[in-house]
Amino acid sequence: GWCSSLEAINIPNGVTAIPHNCFAICQSLKDFTIPESITDIDYQAFYGCNEITELELGENIQKVGSSSFADCGKLEKVTVWGKDTEFDGYPFPYDLKLKSIYVYRGSVVDKYLTEGGNELVRYIGEEELAGGGSTDVSPAKTFKLAKKIYAYNGNVRNPKVTVKDADGKVIASDYYTVKYSKGCKDVGTYKVTIKMKEPYSGSKVLTFKINPAKPTRVSVSAISKGFTIKWKKQTEQIDGFQVRWSLKSSMKPSSQSKDIRKTRTNYSYKKLKANKRYYVQIRTIKKANSITYYSDWTTKKRIKAKP
Repeated sequence: GWCSSLEAINIPNGVTAIPHNCFAICQSLKDFTIPESITDIDYQAFYGCNEITELELGENIQKVGSSSFADCGKLEKVTVWGKDTEFDGYPFPYDLKLKSIYVYRGSVVDKYLTEGGNELVRYIGEEELAGGGSTDVSPAKTFKLAKKIYAYNGNVRNPKVTVKDADGKVIASDYYTVKYSKGCKDVGTYKVTIKMKEPYSGSKVLTFKINPAKPTRVSVSAISKGFTIKWKKQTEQIDGFQVRWSLKSSMKPSSQSKDIRKTRTNYSYKKLKANKRYYVQIRTIKKANSITYYSDWTTKKRIKAKP
């Protein structure tokens, strides 16, 4: 926490918990998605993140800790998709801009909030239309990009958006607008803003990233107690290279070089054990907006170190 200039984060799918104070007082944080793998958001995890305006808690979340989103001064709308999600104390700000908390009628959170006299509760699928009466339209629930990670190739990347309602049906693109960040070509992280049209409501911000392209024409040759790796010259949208090697094809454990200048096209290492077989790989690196991006590792090359 306490990263006042942090504006965006990418929480990898596979992470299961967001711990106590993890992003607390990240006052500029506004672009993030809580992945489906998250089941637990701990006490004050996002405390004081003042730029968050809308929040969606997925159906797999089991527990949300007390004050986990407290003091988020611009938070206006919360949607809790989990029918069994539990609040371990009230997680949201008091007496600020929060206008509505959408839950399923009869859910665990519904009972917790209504028994406590919370007047912000609204029910998913029971919103009223501007002309009066209830809508039979199932609300927009799932927002996905066709692809979230690209390799740089010099072209603009605009991943296709798919929106589904709470019944799992695809919502036609006529019912929402999609706006991409400027650029979407160089290495970096980019936003996709989706805004729903009537009879739907709300918006969603997704992110995708462009990593540097991995090295090409890679060859590895054995030398005395080591190896030499060569690759095609590559300078566009990279800062340099990293080489790693291991006795195991799983590359675990492995040793890794220091960062290699982007003007280089070869690297040699001479401290291996003679007559042992090693696997060698290389990747590119690039730093953009204080974040370091990596290409995929190249295909493993196997050599036997010479005496």
